Amino acid sequence: MFDRPSTNLCTNQGISALDLPQFGTKDVSAVSIDYKKADRMQALVVASVYLPIDTAPPTKELEQLVTHCENKNLPLVIACDSNSHHTAWGSSECNARGIQLLEYLATTGLEIANTGAEPTFVAGNKRTVIDITLASGSLMQDIHACEVSKEDTMSDHQRINCLLEQNKPASRYCRNPRRTN
Repeated sequence: MFDRPSTNLCTNQGISALDLPQFGTKDVSAVSIDYKKADRMQALVVASVYLPIDTAPPTKELEQLVTHCENKNLPLVIACDSNSHHTAWGSSECNARGIQLLEYLATTGLEIANTGAEPTFVAGNKRTVIDITLASGSLMQDIHACEVSKEDTMSDHQRINCLLEQNKPASRYCRNPRRTN
């Protein structure tokens, strides 16, 4: 499925994650996760992307990841520190970086999953919305409850929580002899 060998990172609660080293850089980290949807296992690529303030978005690494997922028809979720402002993701203003990023997103199948104007970057008296969650359009009906966490992250960035709906595991019925009448 992928161009290079992947390393199994973990298997927990029915979710298997595979490292995608071909996308690993200082600003991008990506894994493939298998999850159950429509009664079959499907792959989903989840990535963390940092867009440096001194480079106009999108970066070459982001473009390569998006292109790979589009070519392989793999749904994609990106947690992104965009370092850019646009009203499309809740900022009170737009800057040139935000406009460039939004124009790029319009050429892809990615949509902005988090909405609202809750600040995602908080440092001193500076409160902005620069962190965004991007998802393939095919996933948008399955992503719910995206919200900025109120929990302390020990960082100047707040976590954005989103739920991905997947099939519930089949119920297991068992008999308890102690409760038998």
